[in-house]
Amino acid sequence: MARPFNYEECEFREVFPCVFISNDIEWNKNDGSAKVTKWISDYINECPVGVTTSFTPPARSDKPWHPLFIHRYIPIDRLMEDILDNNITFVSPNLWDDPFESKFYKDDLKIDEKPVDIRCICTTYDCVYNEEAAWNRATNKENTVRVSYNFKEYCEMLSEIGQEKACRFYLSVADYSQSKDNLLVSNIKDEYSAIEKYIKLMSLKRKAFAYENELRIFAVFEGEKLPLNDVESFKLCNKKYSEIIHHITLPPLQPNKSINKVFDYDKLQEAKNTPLKDKLAKSLPTVKIQESRLYSKK
Repeated sequence: MARPFNYEECEFREVFPCVFISNDIEWNKNDGSAKVTKWISDYINECPVGVTTSFTPPARSDKPWHPLFIHRYIPIDRLMEDILDNNITFVSPNLWDDPFESKFYKDDLKIDEKPVDIRCICTTYDCVYNEEAAWNRATNKENTVRVSYNFKEYCEMLSEIGQEKACRFYLSVADYSQSKDNLLVSNIKDEYSAIEKYIKLMSLKRKAFAYENELRIFAVFEGEKLPLNDVESFKLCNKKYSEIIHHITLPPLQPNKSINKVFDYDKLQEAKNTPLKDKLAKSLPTVKIQESRLYSKK
């Protein structure tokens, strides 16, 4: 049975100038402690017609969880480009591979008659829960690494960019309440009363991907700043990458029977990742670079 829809569930609060986080992220910016409460809605008014809620996320521990980091799986070449230019890069939802995720995107969106557009970065707030599935999806591309960012420093960096570029950033936890069939038959309205409602709509994902624990970061532009490029890069202003990255995890070597019998798995994985580690260490000498322990026997 679906919970009654409550607009308070998709409110955002400003934690730094120009940076808003959804209220399913309980975060104390003084000490960095936080926990994420997954929310479910049936999107009665502002959101798709015909979307219903019949999904309850897997039960998690009642013990408060303190995610100090957000994580991004990214090809190392793309990461190195951003580090070299001291940029952070957002993309249009038009470029998302999954048609169910880009279904609700409108490049002619208006809020209160004002043209509005968004660009997005997809991260995760938990790299432990079903880590194997996350890596398997990420490693469809060669040399993918997982970059773990300090949440507070990341928000401060977004705030600096937002003030300089006159844009706002919204951090929204993905809603995995919908089936593929629900999303196929859903329609969207031509007008929305608030950008927050639209951001939550753009946070809808199929329940099959609930293992991802995704946190989406939306850059919101209005009026004269439009139109945007499909790929938008912004300088990090006063911060450097070494200040916002806590650690980087190199990709796990996929195990097989011959490796397990003949080789020391951990040594073989380290040898395979040496070129990646050397490349990162030259650009980020103060950042911890670690091996994945997903398949390690240590």
